[in-house]
Amino acid sequence: MPSLESIQQFSRRLRIGLLVTLCATPVVSILYWAWFGPNLPGELAVFVEQPISMSSRFSGFLVDLLPLGLFMAGTFTLMRMFGRYERGDVFSAAHSRAFRNLGRLLLAWFLLSPVHDALLALALTWTNPPGSRAITIELTTANLTALFAGLALIVIAKVMALAAEMAEEQRLTV
Repeated sequence: MPSLESIQQFSRRLRIGLLVTLCATPVVSILYWAWFGPNLPGELAVFVEQPISMSSRFSGFLVDLLPLGLFMAGTFTLMRMFGRYERGDVFSAAHSRAFRNLGRLLLAWFLLSPVHDALLALALTWTNPPGSRAITIELTTANLTALFAGLALIVIAKVMALAAEMAEEQRLTV
């Protein structure tokens, strides 16, 4: 059985890794769209005229801000949660809220992902000649995974809320 100290040490490492991820994410996204863009074959389900114009790259970047924001919110939530574990706070109402928020973010990801894909295809094909513009809507296993993981986290949040209540009752019992 892991000790509280080992949980705290591991949580510290994860929190630092998440902080690096949180800071690097927007930088990597900007670099991706500024220099590369979706140039890899098969990366998109639509044909995009090459090279991609800067206006199309900028539009693609703006569309990518939607899932990027959700990812960063989830990363920040995890960072705060592991910060609490690092301080030894294992069962609290704050953890329940964090799990609920993560679940909601995953549900938002599930709903937003097809919209993002459609808007991205439209943004990147807008400068194609007439008749070559496209819009796509996809529902993938990754979307379904986000849906079920989000629902599971919301249920876990309810269990964590109950555990926090029980821990508080136990703490107050003399």
